[in-house]
Amino acid sequence: MAAAEAASLPHTGDYDVVVIGGGIIGAMIARRLSGFQGRFAVLEKAAFPGFGVSKASLSQIHLPDVCPPGSLKGKLCRNAPALFKKLAAELDVRYREVDELWLALEPAQVANLEAAKARAESHGAGGFEIIGPQRIRELEP
Repeated sequence: MAAAEAASLPHTGDYDVVVIGGGIIGAMIARRLSGFQGRFAVLEKAAFPGFGVSKASLSQIHLPDVCPPGSLKGKLCRNAPALFKKLAAELDVRYREVDELWLALEPAQVANLEAAKARAESHGAGGFEIIGPQRIRELEP
């Protein structure tokens, strides 16, 4: 059913699940629900899904290093790269993994890197490491 057709259907209020927010997480939840029988709805306050923070991203996958410890968003983001890789294959779209370096330009900023690493690990994510200047130059000459 096309989105325009779905939008014109009369609202009966009878849904099994209503997803609040049509950003990347809400859209992924809705996609997962689409594999089940039931009546599902996505409510989005903006002009179209993905209009808020999701549209302004750098085409990067949400990772738990920026999510508050213990948050639902952090738990949902934990396996995001693997889920997106699988989704890209299902939809036959290009998916490219890249690494990311967060730099501390002053010694006092190292605490920010340690906090981001701790947030990611609090959600069960791994693969984050704090490295020194020599390794940074090797990775990014």
